Amino acid sequence: MTTSSDKGMNLEKFQATFYGLTVRRREVLAHLLAGKTDAAIASELCITPSTVRKHIEEICSAFGLKNLQGERFSQREKLIHLIAEYKPELVGDRVANTINAEFAQMTIASTSQLTTPLDKAVAKNHLYHNLPSRYHTTFFGQQQYLSRLLQLLSFKHPTPIISIEGVGGVGKTALVLEAAYYCLNSSQISITTTASPAFNAIIFTCAKTQHFIGINISRRLQRERTLRDIFKTIFRALDCLDSIPPDFEAQLEWIRNCLNQQQTLLIIDNLETIEDYEDVLSFIGELPPSIKVVLTSRVRIGVGVPIHLDCLPEEEGKNLIQLHAEEKGVNLSLEQLQTLYLKTGGLPLAAVYAIGQISVYGFLPEVISARLADTVGNFSRYCFEDSVRLLRGTLAYQLLMALALFSHSVVPEAIYAVAFSEIKTNPNNGLEELYKLCLVTQREGRYNMLPLTREYVVNELKAVPEFEQKARKRWVNWYLKFTEVDAQLDWKQWNEYGNLEQEWDNLITVIEYCMANHLYEPFKKFWQRVKGYTYVCGYWHERLIWSDWLLIAATEQNDLPIQAEALCDQGWTLTLMEQPEHLVDAEVLLEKSWQLKDENNLIFQLELAINRAVLSIHQQQFERARYWLNIEKNLLKQGQIEEGKYCCQLVRILYYEAQVLLKTGNFSEAKLVYQEALKQASFIQWQQMEVYILNWLAEVAIAQNDPDEAERLLKISLPIAERKNDRRSIALHQRSFARLERLKGNFTQFQKWAAEASEGFERLGMLLDAHIYSNTGDN
Repeated sequence: MTTSSDKGMNLEKFQATFYGLTVRRREVLAHLLAGKTDAAIASELCITPSTVRKHIEEICSAFGLKNLQGERFSQREKLIHLIAEYKPELVGDRVANTINAEFAQMTIASTSQLTTPLDKAVAKNHLYHNLPSRYHTTFFGQQQYLSRLLQLLSFKHPTPIISIEGVGGVGKTALVLEAAYYCLNSSQISITTTASPAFNAIIFTCAKTQHFIGINISRRLQRERTLRDIFKTIFRALDCLDSIPPDFEAQLEWIRNCLNQQQTLLIIDNLETIEDYEDVLSFIGELPPSIKVVLTSRVRIGVGVPIHLDCLPEEEGKNLIQLHAEEKGVNLSLEQLQTLYLKTGGLPLAAVYAIGQISVYGFLPEVISARLADTVGNFSRYCFEDSVRLLRGTLAYQLLMALALFSHSVVPEAIYAVAFSEIKTNPNNGLEELYKLCLVTQREGRYNMLPLTREYVVNELKAVPEFEQKARKRWVNWYLKFTEVDAQLDWKQWNEYGNLEQEWDNLITVIEYCMANHLYEPFKKFWQRVKGYTYVCGYWHERLIWSDWLLIAATEQNDLPIQAEALCDQGWTLTLMEQPEHLVDAEVLLEKSWQLKDENNLIFQLELAINRAVLSIHQQQFERARYWLNIEKNLLKQGQIEEGKYCCQLVRILYYEAQVLLKTGNFSEAKLVYQEALKQASFIQWQQMEVYILNWLAEVAIAQNDPDEAERLLKISLPIAERKNDRRSIALHQRSFARLERLKGNFTQFQKWAAEASEGFERLGMLLDAHIYSNTGDN
């Protein structure tokens, strides 16, 4: 066997190498000399067997015992013999305690001879850290932010400062602590990777005044409020409290010199609440390159490389809620899980708090929302109170109150119009301040806020009733003006609804506000302007609810024309939904509307007559359908209307006459009448009717066993319907494609189109048509 002398090893060199081992390698060596296997060592030290082998390989290498090709374990025996030669007392059953004691004595002896705090800090073979315990048992969600943070913490990345920004409760501290523990683990095993860099010291400071633990707010007994407090924590973390220089400048110099000689991670949590904020920024800006600094703040600070935390998306948010529910023994149904996600808005702390409330007090998930947003409650005070309190009496405060009225993102002009009766100063400054405080988000020029922030601010708004009343009036008026462009449109025709589509969620909110507060005149205008959009885009359930409210309100106001209009709108919607009970109700509604009609309003009479004809077709009462179509023809002859509207009515008469022929099996005649209707619709450029006619001509082709013609027609019309987002037309086309594929014998394609059609019909409430074998519907 080769001896140590053959390798040039002597006592002095052995001792230098032996006492230079890291803490983790010392532990691995102790267990190896005790005769334990790699697997046993890994289990004891909570690391993997491959990591154990890596440590042993590095220990061997440090003593000059490098493995040769094919000698994976040959150097271990030489290592044990080497230790036995110079320290025989360490090889035995009690080796672990002996080695640790030996190292402890070495450390005490060496540091006792040092004269300065800096020498002592550097000389100790020890990883310094003061990380607090993590509140979570499993870090969940935000994985992309964790990966990004660890990447920035690597000394391969040039940035010295990283700022973690976001609203209260979004998980800034949890993210930083998770990353710090990753680094701590890497540091302890002395294996540095890009994913988890290693440090000689990890120092945590926090300026928070309060902890949020479980469902309670607790005062922090220790917090670093000033730069001097941060200095004291650094000295404490480096175990040098007894060596703090009395003078501030001397402390600063000591810290700089000490940290310059070791790789250090310094965390400053809740930067925005530090009293001498500017001094702290100056300090971290002048630190040596051996230090990485992570700052957390509820304010966008513009320092270093920022990571802005967002709320969890739906899947991750639900998984987090479910995880905490299981830990607390709370059973949630799928509906309750969905409710909790919507109530918490994906804010991690809100999810934890909500589950805590349920587990302690037995609240149902449905009632948690009020406790989350209560302005005097623990949660809302912790997350929002400090930020909002600073704004009161400012321009930004009014903008925040105004933005809370909008349920979804909105353009700045709308916020300004609601916040101020007259804009005297530049309101952009106020929105910029809200964005800086992380109270609002901004994307593509539109501003929004988290659901819980909105609920908190709405409760705050109740404390200023005079402002709220005026702001809500301006809010309603802004949307009335916004929808003016839609006032003169024919609601049954395709129109350019881009403006409504972008603001639809906000419009729903303002319309429902008018309903809840019995604002009849504004609601009536909104309904007349948006009902075309609801018809084309398939918001039929909303149509029924809103027209029902309008009917009741118009009756109370004795507004006969609006009563007739509401009855007609409801009857038309129920007709399209085509369920037997709906058709019965539609007949009653349309009859009442006919009785209330204004004899001088020819356009409304024509509309009502065609609606009754369509109802009769759906009821399979084809003679009655012809009766109402003839009434419409007579009305057209008797009255005088502008040419464009006259031509539209003629096209509709032809269209529904063709429907009657198709329903009664007269396919050839139906085809001729459809073609004439198509010709007239093309002449007046009525694209919507062209698309519906092409769809039904395809149905005629299918009935006549002509799949090539049917496919040609459908491929022309479906893309147009999809571009216009006419959901009923799309569903009808999908059903026609299903029938076409069945005719061609393509069962797989038949199933695909049938499933899509069924889904489309079900979304519209056309439950009978959701079955692919039901009779074709009509426009």
